[in-house]
Amino acid sequence: MQMMMTLQCRLTLTQRLGLESEFFESTLVRSEQLLKTSKYQCGLKLVKGLENDNYASVLDFLLAVFAPSWKPAILACYSDDGPRLIQLAEWETIDAIDQALAAVIIELARAYTVLERDGWISGKEPCEYACKVACDAARIFLSPHFPGFITEARAA
Repeated sequence: MQMMMTLQCRLTLTQRLGLESEFFESTLVRSEQLLKTSKYQCGLKLVKGLENDNYASVLDFLLAVFAPSWKPAILACYSDDGPRLIQLAEWETIDAIDQALAAVIIELARAYTVLERDGWISGKEPCEYACKVACDAARIFLSPHFPGFITEARAA
């Protein structure tokens, strides 16, 4: 009797649009944890279609929408003309961004739940008016909590 052992190698290709971000380099742990929970993902339907730029992650997109002063730095990072957030800002600033993004994610989920309860969401998609009202409200109340963009990179 002869024993044969067969080794198999399997390669699986997956495409993920996720929490990995060229700009953030996984520094926004609160926001990432929230978005890993389906409870908070529904609120993202309210901001779908707000920006035409292609972002590598949901977090990049949310920061560009709710703290537009950071958008040029995100786009510069994408084109290799600028540093990542971890190279650009102090830890206190990164933590403040994470807290503000977490608040945005929570409030978008709450707004989605209220709109759904009150009948503003038919089927699976909210109406355009409901999206605009919810996003404008989030911008008015939450955007001031984001730290402003600092033009000079921090000292190493």
